[in-house]
Formats: sequence, structure tokens, C-alpha cells
Amino acid sequence: MKVFINKLAQYTLLVLLSIVITSCSDTKKFMYSIPADTDQIYAININNISEKSGIHKKKNKDIKNQILEVLKKDINSDDYKQIEKIINNPSKSGIDTKTPVYFFNAPSIPYNTIAANLKSSKQLKRFFKILENQGVCEPLINEDKYNYTVIGNHWFVIFDKNTVIAIEATSNKIEAAKKQAISLFTLPKEESIVQKQANTFKEFRKNTGDFIFFYSLNHLKNSYKRQIESAFDIKLDTDITLLGSLNMNKGETALSVKFQSEKEDLFANKQIYLKKLSGSLLEFFPSNTIALINLGINGKNLYKDILNNTENTKDFIQQKETRAIIETIYGNKTYSEFLKNPELLRNWIEDKNVKKFIEGINGDISIGAFTMGVDKAKPNFLALIEANTKGVNLDSLLSNEVPLNTIKNEDLIKLKENEYLLRNIKFRKAFSQYLSSDLFVGIKKGFIYVTNNELIYKDLGNKIDKTMKGEP
Repeated sequence: MKVFINKLAQYTLLVLLSIVITSCSDTKKFMYSIPADTDQIYAININNISEKSGIHKKKNKDIKNQILEVLKKDINSDDYKQIEKIINNPSKSGIDTKTPVYFFNAPSIPYNTIAANLKSSKQLKRFFKILENQGVCEPLINEDKYNYTVIGNHWFVIFDKNTVIAIEATSNKIEAAKKQAISLFTLPKEESIVQKQANTFKEFRKNTGDFIFFYSLNHLKNSYKRQIESAFDIKLDTDITLLGSLNMNKGETALSVKFQSEKEDLFANKQIYLKKLSGSLLEFFPSNTIALINLGINGKNLYKDILNNTENTKDFIQQKETRAIIETIYGNKTYSEFLKNPELLRNWIEDKNVKKFIEGINGDISIGAFTMGVDKAKPNFLALIEANTKGVNLDSLLSNEVPLNTIKNEDLIKLKENEYLLRNIKFRKAFSQYLSSDLFVGIKKGFIYVTNNELIYKDLGNKIDKTMKGEP
């Protein structure tokens, strides 16, 4: 029984250690230990998660007491008092629990690494002494200005007065892990992510979610890159980084993702037709929406940019991005016709109905996916485009001869004025398995809508009890 209690105490202490280390903001010294070529960072805000879990509430006091009772049977009184303090206040371990802890990978370092801010090296030494007494880690070694130990033959942990670093490595790789750790401690500031990827890292640190991540497209496997490039017929720019946060609240999970790049000119030409989100369309999406994308668009600037780009129409049509958009919406046949007669596209863009339609877009574009349909590979979705719909005539827009090259008369069903059912839409092969071939398209006061579901079409505009407005 004593052996069992001892093992249970060891595992409890290991769990406690992992919670302490992964507790998630100004720039701290430990952040300068993250190399400039880092392509993945994951952070967990344990403070947020523990608050939401209710672990500190009175009703969960019994759980804490049970953990303490297990530890009490096999730990001396001094160690027990210290562990009790840490359970009630994890910062007593010496780790600064108010700042993020980063799990990161980089091509320049061979092992997965964790870096955190240190609040008190004295308290951390005391904590490792307790772990040593329980056989969880090796004795702490002091060498020069560093202290280090090995936990469970699997983690090399080292710290100075400001930073603690943990490196995942097998027992026969401990020396290599130590060498990596020292190199991170002594990393010149100008070679750190803080300075080399200053804008991207600054945006990353602004995230306040329960989980936050930094993922460079440069890290994406070549097989995935090829699939994406083939599907969209584009060349992926690996200088783009995905920054995101995941928030959990009352059984619901909200994911937020944005694109960031150190190349200032990469998105510069897109800024002229982007605008700040107003959130005005969120009331049309129920709170159980499984995915939601929002974008703010200035239609007048967008139309002007399209015209500028089509001055040399033939070159514009031959661009991979243009081809992908035309083929996705209208199919290969229309793209081939544009290619044979480039002025067709220019004439279509200059059509007064097309001009009024694009320039009328002025505000949010919100696209939401809901519960899965009968074919579970194809989710039900709703896309809303905030627009000045006065004077926009969908009947005239759809009667324009170019779109009708790919929409047969029997597949264009008029439901009401400015409301249509488009049947048998031909999407690119990469999208057809996910998108329904039937779409309801129409104009309501203040917005344009597209959906693949008849019930969503019929209910559009009806009051929804609980919406995405105000959701995280």
C-alpha cells in the first residue's frame, strides 16, 4: 500500500509541475530565448482555464483536500506545507503564472522547447527539492549561473534568475538538450523572434484566448502545400503566419484566426478595400454557428482596384488568382471564353449593373456554417454581404450574357423579385465535394444573401433568440 501511495504522490506532483509550468503582456526576458526562425508557438492561459473550470470555487474545495490528503501520507511536514501553498497559489512555485508560457519549435533547434518567466529562483529550487525527495527528478545541479535537472528521464529543465527552459529529450540526448538550452539563454537579442519578427510577434502577444497559437506557413508540409496550391491554383506565400486564439465559454468554443506577415507590402494593396468590421450581420447567425468568418469591404475602392488591375486585361486573366476566382464561380467554360476574348471580361466588369453591385458593397461580409446536412461532408451555410441594395437589380445582373454562359435557363429559377435558386452550379473539383450545387441567392433590405439550404432561405430575417452578437 505504501508503494502505491508513493507512486500516486509522484504522479500528483508531476501533474502539479505541468500545471505550474504551463500557466499563461509585456516582453519578458525569456521571450528573447525564442529564435527568430521559430515557425510554431503554442501558449496556454492556465489562469483563464482554471477560472472557467471553477477549480478555485468553494464547491471544488473537496478535490483540493483529497489531493493534499494523498500527498500528506508520503511527504514530510515542511514539504507538505510548501505543496499546500503551491496548490492554493501556483505562483509560489517560483514560476510567474501571470505571463505566458510558450511551447515552440524552430528549424534551428532539434528539440521541442518550453520557455517561461521566472518569478523566484529560490522558490523553484525548493519545489525541485520536493520533487527530488519523491524520486520525480534528479538532484538539482548548479553550474556557473544556471541550475538544471532531469525530470523522469524525459525532460531537461534549466533556469537562471529570470528564465526557465524545459526541453523534451530522451535520456541519451540530455547533453544535446543542455547545449541547446545554453544556446537559447545566450541568444543575441537581434537573433530572437522579438526583434526579427517584431510585428508578427507583437500581434501574437495581443491574443488573450485560453489557447493561442502562431503558425508559419513555412512549416506547412510540402504535401499540404501542393494540395492547397492545386485546389486554388495559386502559389502559397510562406512569409504569411497564422495567428489565432481559442476561447471556451459555457460549453461553446470560439476560434479566431488572422493572417500576419513581416513583409509590409504583402497586404498593402489589399488595405484600400478593407474596412473595419461593424458586427451588424451577427444578429442573423444563431449562437450555435459552428464556424464564422467576418470581413469588412469598401466596395467603391474594390471596384476601382479591379478596374486598375484589368487595364491590361489579358495579363490580368492569365494571373493564377484571377483564373481561380473565375473558374470557382463560373467554371472552366467561362474562363476559356475570357481567355479567347479578353475584352469580354472588361466589358462585363464595366457593365453598369456589375459596377453598381460591387460599389454597393459597403460593410461586413459574414459567412457562417451551421449544422451538417443529410450529406455530412457538405455543411449548411449562409453568406451575407452588407450593401446599399437600393437600385441593385439582381434580375438585370443575372441576365447579363456572360454569367448565363454557364447557367442554363432551366437551372435559373426566379423565386421572387431579386431572389433566385441557382441549380447545378459547377464548382472546381476541389470544392465540389464540400459545396452544394444548388444555391439560393437574393437581396434583402441592407444586404445580399447566399445559402445552400431552403430552410435558412425561408427563415432569413426572422428573429433569432440567441445570436452570435456579443459572443467571443
